[in-house]
Amino acid sequence: MDKKERMVRSVLPARVWFSVLFFAGLSSGCSSLDVLGDSESKSSTINPGNLTSYVSNQDSVHQGLLQLAGLQEQPATADEWKQFIMAGVQYSNQKCDIFLSDYQKGEAGIAARNLVHDLQRQYVEKISANQYTNRTAAFSVLQGYISLCLPGNIEAASGGTARVAQPGSATDGGVNLVPYVMVSQ
Repeated sequence: MDKKERMVRSVLPARVWFSVLFFAGLSSGCSSLDVLGDSESKSSTINPGNLTSYVSNQDSVHQGLLQLAGLQEQPATADEWKQFIMAGVQYSNQKCDIFLSDYQKGEAGIAARNLVHDLQRQYVEKISANQYTNRTAAFSVLQGYISLCLPGNIEAASGGTARVAQPGSATDGGVNLVPYVMVSQ
């Protein structure tokens, strides 16, 4: 493990709490993370109470993103869905930059920030290369984008050991595909 990697690894655990709080708020309605706060969330069964909370959270995020995108109602075209997604990307960028600047100390912090920004750029390019036509696809894309700034993914990516973001097709030009980005070797 080199000096840069040791620095990133030493800083990340102390900042996990911030990331969890931020991403729980944005992605609780579009994530499989245990943000509902009970042990049943880790179960493979669908609990009606948890599902109701999940839907309510996603509805709130949906309304906020419509407002950020300047849309009055549910997107009806692929261009409007892209506008909706980019509103989520813009919001996520702001939160991610706050997180990154909070732990950006020394060379390792700078390297991690550059890495995340490179992955975000690649992800947005792939969003632009695809079409999105529904809420489920839009939230899946945003969940993948948000995951680029999670400490565990930053740590894995900075070591060059793991793929980050949501699984998806490596091809571009499809419909409702979740982008796939990797750390350049």
